[in-house]
Amino acid sequence: MDLDRLRADFRLVRDWCVEFGEWTDSESVEIGAAIKAAVDVPDFGELAFWAAWMARYAEMARVEIDARARLDEWAREAVRQERGVMDGA
Repeated sequence: MDLDRLRADFRLVRDWCVEFGEWTDSESVEIGAAIKAAVDVPDFGELAFWAAWMARYAEMARVEIDARARLDEWAREAVRQERGVMDGA
């Protein structure tokens, strides 16, 4: 079990889910506490469940974050081009 990966995935998922309203702050705290409890026992079945869930969510978050970054870059480039046309006119 890669606890560092689980923690990193949880932080990414927590931030992403709270930012976009999928989780409330209190839900993110509850989920974090449940994961910590599984680590503290350790409950390997529960940890495997959390690791798989966080890995799936983290992958979705990464895809969404990358897509938004590409859209943001596209928008910035469109503005630069528009300004360049306007400055050159």
